[in-house]
Amino acid sequence: MEYSTARKKYDKLNWREKLVISSSPWIADDIEYFASTATTETINRFGHNGHNDASDSFRHCYFSALLSANIGYSLARSFLEAHELWNGNPEDEFIMDMYNNYVGLKIGMFGGDEITLSGLCMAAYSDGKLKVIVK
Repeated sequence: MEYSTARKKYDKLNWREKLVISSSPWIADDIEYFASTATTETINRFGHNGHNDASDSFRHCYFSALLSANIGYSLARSFLEAHELWNGNPEDEFIMDMYNNYVGLKIGMFGGDEITLSGLCMAAYSDGKLKVIVK
């Protein structure tokens, strides 16, 4: 018997992410949708979806803002922390990602549509409020 697409995606999550999703399964589709939205917007703004660079910092901020605005700050924070807590995640990347996630969570606390949240995260980057490892 072949797994469903949803089951395959669930199986790829770390145990902390699975715990958050299993306690609030209704957020799974939102997480998938907003992750895709954040990646697409990152490519539109930066021309690529990089790693540890400006595009990465923006994507983390924007994804976090979208989650915070749409599933609530606390649940978004729980999932994002679970997402970053995996064995082998380099410390500097963990710090960068968590910092940018928190900036996005705060931006999203007040709601807003995708365009507004994207603009606020881009402004945070332009104002030097996001962390970047590779410049």
